[in-house]
Formats: sequence, structure tokens, C-alpha cells
Amino acid sequence: MSSSVSRTILSYCLQHDECIIQCMGTITPNYFDTQEARVYKIITEHWQNYEKHISSKIFSKVLDKQNLEAEEQQEVEDIFEETLETEVDASEFKFYLSELKKLYTSKVWEEAWKGSLDEEGAPIEGISELIQSDPSKAYEVFKSTVGIHMEEIENEQMSNCATLASAADKFLAEYKDRAEHPEKAYGVRTGFDWLDQQTLGIHAGEMFLIGGRTGAGKSVFILNVGVNAFRAGKNVLIVSIEMPHNLYQQRFYSCYCDIPYNAIRAGTLSKEQYKIMANAIADIKSEEQVKNHYLHIADISSVTAFTIEAEVKKVTMKYGVKPDLLIVDYLGIMKSIDNTKADWQAQLAVAEQLRGISRTKNIPILSAVQLNRDKNKGKGTERIGRSDGIGATCDVFLQIEEKSEEDDSEDGKKKLSLDLDDTMNVYVGKCRNGETDRTFPLYKNFANMIIKNKGVYKSKVDQAIESLDNADIFDAAVLANQIPREVSEEDQESQRKGDVIPND
Repeated sequence: MSSSVSRTILSYCLQHDECIIQCMGTITPNYFDTQEARVYKIITEHWQNYEKHISSKIFSKVLDKQNLEAEEQQEVEDIFEETLETEVDASEFKFYLSELKKLYTSKVWEEAWKGSLDEEGAPIEGISELIQSDPSKAYEVFKSTVGIHMEEIENEQMSNCATLASAADKFLAEYKDRAEHPEKAYGVRTGFDWLDQQTLGIHAGEMFLIGGRTGAGKSVFILNVGVNAFRAGKNVLIVSIEMPHNLYQQRFYSCYCDIPYNAIRAGTLSKEQYKIMANAIADIKSEEQVKNHYLHIADISSVTAFTIEAEVKKVTMKYGVKPDLLIVDYLGIMKSIDNTKADWQAQLAVAEQLRGISRTKNIPILSAVQLNRDKNKGKGTERIGRSDGIGATCDVFLQIEEKSEEDDSEDGKKKLSLDLDDTMNVYVGKCRNGETDRTFPLYKNFANMIIKNKGVYKSKVDQAIESLDNADIFDAAVLANQIPREVSEEDQESQRKGDVIPND
């Protein structure tokens, strides 16, 4: 794990009293690679015994007693001299110490994930294997290894306990900042204007749920939120439980580029469509390399709250920055850590655990739930399947409204209107910080995996109205055949005069 960060920490320990004291109370030789660890152990033990920094002469004498190979001893001495001569700024110590803790947490995570050996050389089962065989044990291993280091880092970064009086100045300063820069009041924007106006986006620590019947468009909706957030410069982690990575990636590019999903799958894009997709891929690759700006798709088939938490940690370590938005597709097929609970209790526990991740990791979460209760039961969270308590765990609950498919007319007008209608209505059943019992319309194009704000483009109904001479869009014969009517010379003369030509 040797890095400029660990070498810099050694320099602080050799040059500043307060730094070596703090390091001895928070980090151990395990935070360093083998030779750096020898340096750290010698200089800290010397400080504990004499309360003074060790000199080069004494360091060499202590090192001689360890009976190292000549090459190894020379390497340790070189590290000591290098760090002793490196100038460091005491005001930056906390930053480097925090970075070293993050690096060590990453190291612990990799070892715990893959497994290791005990003191006698026997293999210790890794978390990756335990997830399948014993999720509860895997979670305990995670908490006892990686978890304690994660909590230490997060607790240093988050301290939100204070009296009103002591926090008053900070509160006013933050308000003035929002007043001068209104955009800072927003969390992660969903890209759907009416919803963003009501909620000011999805904020850190909040959980949004979208509910709907099978095929209503839940996954397409949350995909669009992820794409919109990514376009806006946010880092997005999508945990795909139901769909393999390659299919989710195809859906992403269909939505991102506004090109047909099936054409991507079948390899039948036009030259222009392929060019659009290729350019988008080049831009995304470049931006990830230059800015660490990412949309990360994690394909995990068996998911508990533990695996979600671990994935957040893994992605944070990989890119050096935690996700701005976590999307879980979807809550309804997650598994509870405790498999002894009844189904409804397990689902409630999953929702509570997911909300807990949002709060403790300070990350906004968007997920979906299945609505499988009769629509006469209501329009809010009471229709969520399997557990009445799930609705209480979220900050905002959205519902994709159903449209009647009953054909109650002889000529099929209602059925035809539904076939043409590419709108979808989303009902706000719960909103902690905005209006509820409201519906906002969106337009959908599932062929291209797209959902857009109303007004972005014309619906099929509007297009049909404009394309037909006859404004009765439910005339099945006209819609099916688009047969132009022959106009006689007499009718043409009447038309020039402004007379109305009667329908046949």
C-alpha cells in the first residue's frame, strides 16, 4: 500500500510532536507497507520511551539489532532518510491522515472480500463467498473489519449535533449562501421539472420510491433519473438486481442517445444512430478519465443491505468520491439480512435498512416497489405490495397511475385512444417537504427508454390530430388507411369561398 500519502505521514511523525502523538493514538503499523511499517514502529516506540524524535544515528543502531538482510536494511534506512528530509506543512496533516485511513480501509476491504489466512496459515472464508452461504455472517465480518474503519472516517466528516445557539451563525451563513446561489438549495435533480420544483431534488439522506404495476415503467423512470443526474454532472451508482450489466448498459445508451433499444440489441442501428452512440461513448470515457465523473452499473443478483453498503464503499474507493445518487433496481426483490423473518417483516426490514444506508452514508437513494393491491384501496403508499410499513420509510412516494384498458365503445375509440396515448401520469402520494395528492403528466417513449417532461415533444395524439383532415382521431378507418378523400371541382370552389365541406 506504499504511496506518497503514507510516506508523508512518516515525515509528519518525524518532524512534528503533535502529529506523532495523534498518529500513535489512531493508526498502527498495519496502515503501512512492510518496510514503511518498520520505520513507523521504530520512531513511535522511541517517542513512547523518550518523548523525543529519533535521530538518524539511533535509528540505524535500532535497525542493526533486527538482523535484516543487507538489501532490506538499506531499503528501510532509505525510507527513513527520505521522509526525514521531506518538508511538510503542519496545517495539512489532517488531510493526509484522513487519506491514509481511506487507503487502509480499501486494503482491509480487499482482504476481507477475497479472504485471507489465519495465524496458522488456514484459509479464512472471504465475504464474497459468505454472501451466498451465510449473509448474516458476511454482514458481521464486514462490520468488524471494513465497517469500523468506514465509521471512523464518516464520523470525522459528519458532526451535526449542536444547540440552536451554537449553530445559529452557521445556519444564517448557509441561508445567505442559498439566497445568493439558489442552485445550492437543490439536491440531485430528477430532470422532471414539476417534481424538482416540489422537492428541490433528492437530497442526501433521503429515499424516493416509485411504485407501479408490472410493465408500468418503474425501471425506465429510475433509469431516466439516473441519466438526467449523470448529464448534470453527478456521480451515479446503479445497482441492477433484476437485469444483467450488458442489458442495463444497452438501456442506458438507448436513453442517453435517444435511439431504439431493440436496434442496439439487434445490431441494426442506422449509420447516423451508431455515430451518435459512438460519440457519446467517447465523451463518457474521456470524462471519467479526466474528471472521475462516473455512472457505475453494479450487476448483483443476490442483494441485501450489506451488499449495497459494500458496493458503495467499493465504488467510493475506486473513484475517490462517493456517489451523489444511489439507484437500486429494485427494493422489492432485495433480500433481508435476517432470513428468519416473515415475508412482510423481511420487506419492511429491507426498506428500513436501505433508508439507514441513505442516512448514515449521507447519500440520496431512489428505488422502486411493486403495486399489487387493488386500486380501489387508494392511490398512495397503501397499495405497496407485501408490507404496509414500507411507505413510512421513504421521504417521497410516487405512483405511476394506471389507465383503464376497458373497451366500452362499439367502434373501439377508447382502445384506439389508449394505443395512441404516449403520456404517463405520476401521482405524488407522499412528500415530506412538498405537496401531495397531486398528479403530473410525462411523455414516454419506451422504444428509446425515454421519459420526458410534458411539452418537450408532441404526443402521438397531437401528431395524429395535425396529420388528419378529419379532427375525429378515433375514426378507425382513416387512422388505419390514411385514405385521402377526393374533392370534386364543385367542392374545391366551395372551399375557396370558405364554405364547409360536409363529411361523407
